[in-house]
Amino acid sequence: MALLSACDSSILLKFCAQLYDQNIRYRNIAETVAYSKRNTNDEHKHIVKLVLERNADEAVKALVDHYTRTGQFLSKQLK
Repeated sequence: MALLSACDSSILLKFCAQLYDQNIRYRNIAETVAYSKRNTNDEHKHIVKLVLERNADEAVKALVDHYTRTGQFLSKQLK
């Protein structure tokens, strides 16, 4: 939410807050299962670095990749 804090759109902020709330359940599941060969802290640091560099295109790609990898991992775990 810190990344969105400068946004002037209350609709977008509310929507993102709702998505964040929904995401919490998946985060809780992800934290109970060990990732093999994956360092999510490094992924987070990389995303923050790109954001601070104002490299929006690469930050979005890294964030989408992070979400996609997490979703694929959780999908396998929940089967």
